[in-house]
Amino acid sequence: MLQADVHEPGEKFLTYVRPAVPCEMVVLNERLWADYRWQGVDGRWTQVERKTWGEILANVDAVEDQLRRHLKNQPSARLVFVLEGMVDVASDGVYTVVPNKGGTMWTRGHRSGTRLSRIYSWLYNASEYVEVFQTGSYEQTCQFLVQAYKQDQKEESEHKTFNRYYKKVTFHPNPQVLALMGMAPGLGEVKAEALIAKFTTVWNVLSASPKELMMVDGIGSGMAHTLLQRIGRTDV
Repeated sequence: MLQADVHEPGEKFLTYVRPAVPCEMVVLNERLWADYRWQGVDGRWTQVERKTWGEILANVDAVEDQLRRHLKNQPSARLVFVLEGMVDVASDGVYTVVPNKGGTMWTRGHRSGTRLSRIYSWLYNASEYVEVFQTGSYEQTCQFLVQAYKQDQKEESEHKTFNRYYKKVTFHPNPQVLALMGMAPGLGEVKAEALIAKFTTVWNVLSASPKELMMVDGIGSGMAHTLLQRIGRTDV
């Protein structure tokens, strides 16, 4: 059962998730859990904390404190952090990007004086302790939750996507390479290593343009576009 905290967008959550997997709205935050949780076939719990770009730009320290509490309160659970939304950088600050009332166009929303470089540095450091993912909207967040939940209901032998890379994933010394491998068809160890060698982090890879990715040996137009589209980049 995929559970969402009662303070999350309940109507949208049920609309996007219920047709795909069993789900329910329950009290989680007050019971010292993150915003979402489920139990895998192996019995391990996964909890997901969702924050928007507006929230993280407003007070990244508060977000860090909250993630730290989740790690302390549920030490045996896997913790995933989802950063939702998009931003645009201008000379006078960082703007959140929001859809208009009709949902057909994206416009600038609130402005923040927080440097984007600070957030990137924080995300890189946070990835050592929690798994970091980004989505473009709440609907995409729900799509991510559904697919993550489905994967955790499979037996180990059913995880065919990574079977070819399992031994390499287990022993590779660079966690950034591990996180990138398999995110697009044909993206194995060699190409993942080349991308990380150029961009340093998964975040930087996924924030790059297709043209920038194609500057790396072995990365063609198809792989570059597929990789970015899979994580919800609407500009690709």
